[in-house]
Amino acid sequence: MFDSYHSDEAPSDERPLISDDAASAVAGKDGDVDIETALDQAGYGRLHLAVMSLCAWACTSDAVEIVCVSFILPAAECDLGLTSFDKGALNAVIFAGMLVGGLLWGAAGDAVGRRATLIWSLTVNATGGLASCLAPNFWTFLALRFLSGLGVGGSYPVIFSYYSEWQSRRRRGAAVAALSCCWMLGGLITAAGAWLVVPRPGWTPFNLFGGSVPFHSWRLFVALCSLPSLTSAALFPCVPESPKYLLQMGRVDEATALMNRVAAGNGIQEVPAFSRVFMRSSVSRPPRSRMGRCAQMLRSLLDLFSRRHRRPVLLLIGVQFSLAFGYYGLLLWFPELFKRVEAYGGSACSLGSGVNGSSTFNDSDSNACDPQVLSASRPYMESFLVNASNLPGNLLSIVLMDRLGRRTILSASMLLTAVSVFLVATVRVQWQALALSCAFAGLSASGWNALGVVSTELLPTGLRSTALGVSGALSRVASLLSNLMFGALIDAGCAGPLISAAGLMTLGSLLACLFPNTTGVSVL
Repeated sequence: MFDSYHSDEAPSDERPLISDDAASAVAGKDGDVDIETALDQAGYGRLHLAVMSLCAWACTSDAVEIVCVSFILPAAECDLGLTSFDKGALNAVIFAGMLVGGLLWGAAGDAVGRRATLIWSLTVNATGGLASCLAPNFWTFLALRFLSGLGVGGSYPVIFSYYSEWQSRRRRGAAVAALSCCWMLGGLITAAGAWLVVPRPGWTPFNLFGGSVPFHSWRLFVALCSLPSLTSAALFPCVPESPKYLLQMGRVDEATALMNRVAAGNGIQEVPAFSRVFMRSSVSRPPRSRMGRCAQMLRSLLDLFSRRHRRPVLLLIGVQFSLAFGYYGLLLWFPELFKRVEAYGGSACSLGSGVNGSSTFNDSDSNACDPQVLSASRPYMESFLVNASNLPGNLLSIVLMDRLGRRTILSASMLLTAVSVFLVATVRVQWQALALSCAFAGLSASGWNALGVVSTELLPTGLRSTALGVSGALSRVASLLSNLMFGALIDAGCAGPLISAAGLMTLGSLLACLFPNTTGVSVL
């Protein structure tokens, strides 16, 4: 109906949120509908399931790449001559890559499209991950993990933008919360793979590049961890661009045809044409040149901090920074902590000094490369249990997301997680540390899921990917700082970093209360 509509007017006020009544009022007198209503009327069928499955697998691949290095640190320590600070740098460098990637890819997602950005970022992720299994030394491994992080930094925020734009307001909360559960799936796959592949006492390494690179089992594990991102990049060309993004860029014919295709696949008659009011208020003129796209990326970054969007963007950055500092700092050090407890006894936070104040672990400890220590499977089993403990928090968030609301779940989850973090620093028995670690993972899962939902609802389609990229990038600063802190202080005891993480999470819980209520509203 509006195939010939073109406007020379600048896009008017973009309102990211409208109420159900306002959404109904947008419909034209001839039965036209806004995109939220069209998504609802088109039904939910095979194409949605294909999009969901692929986004879930891509999200899982990001989780795998983020956490896989933490599982190979004990084994790679001997091959690469790692100190505790080196281990912290390896855990942190992927977040440095994600910081840069989030800024670049997030803006690219709004300028050139969600799908194209996902294909390229996942390809960069897979390339860095696969090449790192052949790294001959620490510095090469560090550089390649940075490249992998560059890809993850783009794919993770754009996945949530793309997936949320396929959901109607009735399904969005539970659907995005379910997608967030893929972090647990990625953690379980990585922990199970590490458990099966890394501790291989009978593995006979073969030499590469003239004997300079002994190919131990941990290198095989790193290579296997790149397969999810590689397959995701290969499959994304099989799904269409998001309908909201097509409309935002003025590609009305494609958006209408796509929604009719979705409806036909679900056995539903054609959905009415999109509302003329909606089109006038939301469509942006797509850039045609490379310079135009770069200019649009820059405008999107600047628009985030305009008076209209500044408050929700700063709140999002503050909450995500607080949660990331505590979560990633602790999660990525669990395997190392458990390995030290397994090898040297004591509890997770008393490893820096023995009963009489003597050091119980240092980088030159001859036991660190003992084959019996390296082949111990208990640390991997414990990490698997920690990742599995996400399940209750994930299920609760899916069920309660639209009942209690995003703010309530996010704030309560961060506060309870802060309590569990603080208590980890007080225990002196290994099973207690493991139990509290599981509680930490389960409680934080609900918070991450709620944050994933609310972050897709705060900004309009034209700024959503950029906003998620920027907030994600700055949260990587928190992840990087927390991992460097653990690496620098862990040999002296981990109480200080844990208490810092608990304090920031408490602050984030208070900030989360200031988010607007986005439950059940239309997001254009």
